Amino acid sequence: MRLLGLGYVGVDARDLDVWERYATEVLGMSADVDDGTLYLKMDERVWRVAVHQADEDEARYLGWEIANRGEWERAVQELEDAGVAVKVGSDELTAERRVQGLATFLDPAGHNLEIFYGAGIGGRFLSPLGARFVTGDLGIGHAVMLVPAASYAASCDFYINTLGFRVTEHGANLRGVAACLMHCNPRHHSLALLGAGEATGIQHLLFEVDQMDDVGRCWDRCRREKVPISLTIGKHGDDDMFSFYMKSPSGFDVEYGWGGRLLDDSTYSEATLTDKFEETWGHWPPDPEFPKKLEGPAKFGDLDPSKLMEDT
Repeated sequence: MRLLGLGYVGVDARDLDVWERYATEVLGMSADVDDGTLYLKMDERVWRVAVHQADEDEARYLGWEIANRGEWERAVQELEDAGVAVKVGSDELTAERRVQGLATFLDPAGHNLEIFYGAGIGGRFLSPLGARFVTGDLGIGHAVMLVPAASYAASCDFYINTLGFRVTEHGANLRGVAACLMHCNPRHHSLALLGAGEATGIQHLLFEVDQMDDVGRCWDRCRREKVPISLTIGKHGDDDMFSFYMKSPSGFDVEYGWGGRLLDDSTYSEATLTDKFEETWGHWPPDPEFPKKLEGPAKFGDLDPSKLMEDT
């Protein structure tokens, strides 16, 4: 099976108005409401994120793109041959997703997945904030999913050996959790699984923009609009993403980034993340007391400014 990338995401939300303001005034997407669902646009596609009215705030589904009908039919057959309970989408659901065909199934952790082809094109995208998102052949970004520890191994096997993801890097004990980052196109990872405890669902979604300054502008908007920050601006030590993390209205995190690393499968060899892995810089929890918690003596805070220009 050959997946092209993460084509769309569906989430549930109690308050669509809050989501619409967040998407348009913080992220820079455009929005349209149709039949009680909020559709968010970030490129020429009709939509990339669907926010469904619901009683709870949570993830609903991830849609993985297939190139054409022939490959999609073969993918459905491969799932059936692997013993996966796959269901071809009804005409009603296909029309709702604005695609030519789709099929639904569950992964071993119980996440709702869809494979589809023939996504609808909606014309030119104009961000209300001037942002341009990195999508196209790379998909909309990446999803990091929480997987119960008991089903972590089976989940990794399913995504690699049934859905055809390639391992980018993995770690058995990355800050206390098992992690496997996977790709299906040149993007460093389109999917990551984190295995710890009993939690399921989306841990975070990445949306990437094509200008570094747009990350800074979004950071300023978050501060102005008091959007909760999960991790401050920083640069990852593996995929080189310059980004920060904020809370979405549905509770999971959104990573807003620029400059992510691209892979060449002809030369790339999967890596192992050890417990020594560190960020290049930044990505700290937004704790105002953090500077006081650093180990060791102060290096600059106690200096007398009048002495900085003295001859040594």
